[in-house]
Amino acid sequence: MNTDANQFKPLGQKAQAAVDKAAGSTQDAIRSTHDTAHRVLYKGADKVDEAGSQAAPAADKGVVDGQLCRGQGQGKTERRLGSVRQRAQKASDSAMDYVKDEPIRAMLIAAATAAVLMTLLKTMVGSRI
Repeated sequence: MNTDANQFKPLGQKAQAAVDKAAGSTQDAIRSTHDTAHRVLYKGADKVDEAGSQAAPAADKGVVDGQLCRGQGQGKTERRLGSVRQRAQKASDSAMDYVKDEPIRAMLIAAATAAVLMTLLKTMVGSRI
């Protein structure tokens, strides 16, 4: 029986060697897959970082442009508002000067204007007034 056991010994060693080789190949495949996955992930992360780096200056420029437009619009609005105020003040001064120079005529014009406005108002609303 010893001879039979000795015959199977090389066969067992061959089987063990095949199993070891298969395990080694499997571990190599796992390492290779792991390394490839890391390279792909890091490459993707680099692309995201690169895109972020490129987007940041564009976003900053957009903010600056928006602030510039807001400032220009605000400046134009303030200038126009100032112009309207000046014209309104001139009209008010002119009306005051007219009333001082022609008080009777100013009162007649005011009364005529009030009569016209009341007539229009009665026509639009009806006889409620």
